[in-house]
Amino acid sequence: MQTELEQYIRKTARERGLPLAELARRAGMSRQALYDAWQPGRYPSMSTIVRIANALEVHPLALLEPMFRNDSNATGVTETVENGVDRSGFIGDLNYPDGAPVLAGSRFRKGWQLQNLGDRPWVDRYLACQDEDIRILDTAGTPREIGARLVPLQPSVPIPRTEPGERVTLEVDFTAPQTPATVISYWKMTFADGSLCFPDARGVWAKIRVIAPVGSASRTDGGRETD
Repeated sequence: MQTELEQYIRKTARERGLPLAELARRAGMSRQALYDAWQPGRYPSMSTIVRIANALEVHPLALLEPMFRNDSNATGVTETVENGVDRSGFIGDLNYPDGAPVLAGSRFRKGWQLQNLGDRPWVDRYLACQDEDIRILDTAGTPREIGARLVPLQPSVPIPRTEPGERVTLEVDFTAPQTPATVISYWKMTFADGSLCFPDARGVWAKIRVIAPVGSASRTDGGRETD
C-alpha cells in the first residue's frame, strides 16, 4: 500500500510531466533513494525533503504534511528511537493538536512531552527548528517566494537536564501567519554543536489551521450628548 507521501510525490510528478527517474535526477539522488524516502516508518532528513520539494517546485511543508497526517505522534502513542544507549520517547502533545485552529497573526505556545528512555542523562541539548532555512528554487535555480508559514519566536529552545526515565516538557512560541492556511513547523533534538541527536527520528512538529478573525461591528452611540 502506498504511503500518503508516495501518493503525493507520484501525483505531483505526473502533473509536472516528470518521470520518477528525472525527478530523482533533479533532486540530486538515486531513484532508489527517492523510493526509500517514502517507505512506511521512514522519516527522511529535512535536506532530502527540501531537495525533492525543489525538484517538484512545491513548498517543502507540502511534503511534511502527508508524512505526519494520521501519524501515531498525533495520538500520543509512544515511539522510541535508538542510538546506542541514547533513546528518546515521544509521550504526547500538551496542546494544539494537529489541525487546531489559531487566529491569523496571533501568538501561541505549543508544547510537547518527551521521555529519556536511555541510560544516560540528556545534557546540553536543544530542540531546534528544522524549517527556518527552507528555500524554494525553480528549475533555473531562482528562489521563489514562500507563502504563509509558521514563524517560531526562537530558532531553538534548551532542553533541561533530563535523567534516564524522566519526562521533560518542551515549549515553543510561534506567530501564526497573517493569512488563513494550514502550516507546519518541524523540530528535532540536537547537541550543543547543532548536530542531530537522532538523525533518523521523525522529531516533533506544530501543525495548525490558521483562521481569519470573525469581524464584529463596532458599537456606536446614535444619541447626542446632553449637559
